[in-house]
Amino acid sequence: MNADDRHEIMEVKSFMDASGKEVRQFTQVFGKSKQEPFYKGIAMAVIQQKHPAGIPMQPITRPFEFLLPKGTGLKRAFEIFDEEARKALEGIRKKEEEAAMANRVVRAGALPTLLGPDGKKV
Repeated sequence: MNADDRHEIMEVKSFMDASGKEVRQFTQVFGKSKQEPFYKGIAMAVIQQKHPAGIPMQPITRPFEFLLPKGTGLKRAFEIFDEEARKALEGIRKKEEEAAMANRVVRAGALPTLLGPDGKKV
């Protein structure tokens, strides 16, 4: 470990409430410029993926992390947890839909041949 690596060391604390909401606090321990702590929420999401053929697959539950707004304190992090998790899930869903749309490129060979008024290919 060289001298530059020591300047980016963070302490991570995990907090959980009775309903299972988990918030992690990241506090800079060593660093050239001291930064205030920031928080990330961890939530479980049930995801229904689709097979490339469009057939729905078995739903899976997986954790995902999302960054809470800058300047949020620990108590406020739990208060806005659900709202921020919903926003993060919506962003993930939007990105996945855009990626799926990009993969739906129709090749020229898949298009039907166009025929002119005389019955010949255009």
